[in-house]
Amino acid sequence: ALGNCPLKIFVSKLSEIVANIAFYESGYVQKKAFICLSNFVKKDPSIYQETWTKLSSVRWKSRNLGELLALSSFFRAAIASQGPSIFSHIVPDIIQLLGKMVEEATEFATEYSYYSTLCPWLQVKLLEILQLFPAPSTPDLLKGINTTLAHIVGRVEVGSNLNKNNADHGILFEAINLVLHYKQSASLSLRRDVLQILSKYIGVREPNIRYLALESMAKIEGTADTTAVLLAQKNTILISLRDIDSSIRKRALDLLFAFCTKESATEIVNDLLEYLAEKDFQMKEELVLKIALLAEKYGSSILWYIDVITKIMELAGNYVSNDVWYRISQVITGFESAEGSVDVQKYAATKILSVMNIAHAYEPLVRLGAYILGEYGELLVDGMEDEALIAKMYKKVFDILSRHYSSCSSEGRSMILTAFVKLAGKSETLKDPVLKFLKNCTSHWDVDIQQIAIEYTALLTSKEFEEKKNDIIDKAPVFPDAFLYNNVILKSLQQLERTKNTTNDIVEENKAPGTMETKTERIAAEPQEKPEKPEKPIVSIPKVPTPIQSQLLDLDIGPAAKPADRSSGLLEVFGEAPTAPVSKEHPFRTKYKAKFSSMQTADATKLSELSISQSNSALIKKMIGVSTKEGVIFENEAMTVKIKSDYFAYVGRHIFSFNKKLHSFELISVDFNVVEGMECQCSKIKYPAPGTSDPSMIMIQIMISRPFPYPPTLTVNYKSNSKAFNVTMALPIVLTKFVEAKELSATGAAALWGEISAAPIENSNKIDAILKNPAPSHLLPKDVLLKLAQLWQDYFGIYVVPPEDEDNFTSLYGVGQVLLKNPKQVKFPSSPSDMEPAVSIPFMLEAEFYPDITVQEFRLSVRSKTPNLIAEPMLSLFKLFLN
Repeated sequence: ALGNCPLKIFVSKLSEIVANIAFYESGYVQKKAFICLSNFVKKDPSIYQETWTKLSSVRWKSRNLGELLALSSFFRAAIASQGPSIFSHIVPDIIQLLGKMVEEATEFATEYSYYSTLCPWLQVKLLEILQLFPAPSTPDLLKGINTTLAHIVGRVEVGSNLNKNNADHGILFEAINLVLHYKQSASLSLRRDVLQILSKYIGVREPNIRYLALESMAKIEGTADTTAVLLAQKNTILISLRDIDSSIRKRALDLLFAFCTKESATEIVNDLLEYLAEKDFQMKEELVLKIALLAEKYGSSILWYIDVITKIMELAGNYVSNDVWYRISQVITGFESAEGSVDVQKYAATKILSVMNIAHAYEPLVRLGAYILGEYGELLVDGMEDEALIAKMYKKVFDILSRHYSSCSSEGRSMILTAFVKLAGKSETLKDPVLKFLKNCTSHWDVDIQQIAIEYTALLTSKEFEEKKNDIIDKAPVFPDAFLYNNVILKSLQQLERTKNTTNDIVEENKAPGTMETKTERIAAEPQEKPEKPEKPIVSIPKVPTPIQSQLLDLDIGPAAKPADRSSGLLEVFGEAPTAPVSKEHPFRTKYKAKFSSMQTADATKLSELSISQSNSALIKKMIGVSTKEGVIFENEAMTVKIKSDYFAYVGRHIFSFNKKLHSFELISVDFNVVEGMECQCSKIKYPAPGTSDPSMIMIQIMISRPFPYPPTLTVNYKSNSKAFNVTMALPIVLTKFVEAKELSATGAAALWGEISAAPIENSNKIDAILKNPAPSHLLPKDVLLKLAQLWQDYFGIYVVPPEDEDNFTSLYGVGQVLLKNPKQVKFPSSPSDMEPAVSIPFMLEAEFYPDITVQEFRLSVRSKTPNLIAEPMLSLFKLFLN
């Protein structure tokens, strides 16, 4: 009891008494004293006395395994608080004890044996303690530990008893970690045995063993022998890279990254690029950074490096951070000691122009293109003598950058405008088109764009521009050498790793058997290590009545219908709101009747948004995009609530952390309110250690069995200054989080759309909405559609079908599928490998303008080849995303 509540006054007054019991008594009370002393040292490291280390020498020679377990726990806590330097003389005792347990197990009582393995917990602890110290310098000690480790590595065999296998493999992998820690101090034969075992285990079916093998192999010191063995196992590692378990995929990526060499770089990078093209959203950000680093470090040429980075930008889109295009811009521009080559700059401009010549490009690629084409666009016409060809090339550059302007953020648009000014200075034929473009931007709703456009217009029309043109459009100077040796991508990767490690403890804790409780309608979870147990359940899931269709859409769109006071469509994007309601006699329906479903045509002004609590509506809208995995979902004067989410098919895992802002804040319980079609599994609340500022945390998993129209909510009950409070917040868990993109050609998309549109009503779900086009008048329909394409990709996670004529189109298709739980999936999976294949429900979106009637409105339609309600939630989400 004293050890579990180590108040500081008890620690300082009673530590000496407890230490005397621990080191001078024996039996059961001695074990409890060591455990109590461990907690004392954790609470107040200053109480530790060096005499305790000397007194332990006798205790290490005991054959009482219970006493040794307690003793090892105490020293592990002491080393953590004091550092290993003052404990070095316990290493010979630990090596001797471990040798006895491994080689002379009969000297010990069998009461602590576990499936014929002598006290595996103690063996693991001893191996962990030895990893805190360098390899022994004494030849006899080094020989002894090498012999012991050889016995451990050589004796493990996979049997039929799972519990024994787990115990033996736990000892084995800690022994392997010690061998890897000793590096060259471990015997050559032992290192070869370890390499052979790991090569075997990275291909086994058991996911836990494969995970540990991949993790351990990534720690092996790179030599010619180990690299050769690893390359021989590359195909096996690539199989793990596509494993259903995300933790195994990450370890496989780490291994490939660690052992890449100049000789193998091309092959490994190409393999990783193939994997990047797959829909693993959890890994994309890390993949991008690691591929970029490998291409820069081991690239056979700078041209290959440019090819790799542009390919990354094509495949990963908005998962490419600014640091990646910053870095390639630096490399192409050059440094003080390594100036950029004109040939390289010309190749980069040509390559990027080719890659950007598509209907929709992601913003990182557009930003890179704006910089490169603005700085080195004149190299594209290098060697040309025909003025018409030169003008045509500059016009092509201008058209491609203009095409992507409307889909960019304010920063991206600013870069494009800067590129236009530089290009106008290099080609007189571009000056008028650029001035016309800038004039349209002078009345832009974004004041930053407005200011830039006005300043650039004044610059291009001034007399001084012609005089100082060469200075204005001069190439960017080379970067200082400090940038050459200070790689921003490496820093981003290190920051990403630190961020991922923050939640590892709670994730691993909740993976352990028995830590989760599951009920579909109600979950009751008790707090851990909480002085007072609340009377009400920590998490409760009440039944929610099925929402009827009229709650989603007001379909009474007759002439007498009064439009609701809501804006629709691209309000935040373009800044104007629609006014008139939609009539059943709308010209679109009259002239293009075949384009509309006979089921429903929705009045966009009456299209309901998702029900989002006002307490966190502003924060939650930032979290709904499919690529957004973590962030703040609620904040008030007492606490900040953060979420970190992972999704795989129909399963979502969410870690909530409750950071207190007031010292008096006390989390009491959490109520998770599901919607129909959703099942939930919740961990116990993990409270922080007393006296720390760590947040309370909880993990919630969900599975979806049918499309759901509204996000679930979370009610947090807490105390502050002895008063009880509760607050309900919406969660960024929406249907699009469970959507997978489905690639189709333009021809295939049109055929599928026709097939779904022709399907009987009882076997389909179709809806059309006519939305006002709030875009400025100078934007063509294709520019609005390109903006929609970006929203579909970023927020809906669907595939946007490239139009057949990328220079002139008035409609756009999006294709995806909702992934639902397989009826065979009765229980929550303990890992992705336990998941049944998902039930997929395909759906399509189409946006179309009719310029022959008007460009002030457009049709947005949703089709799904199933009676499940997908169309209505998708349209509601669409309105939420755009407003």
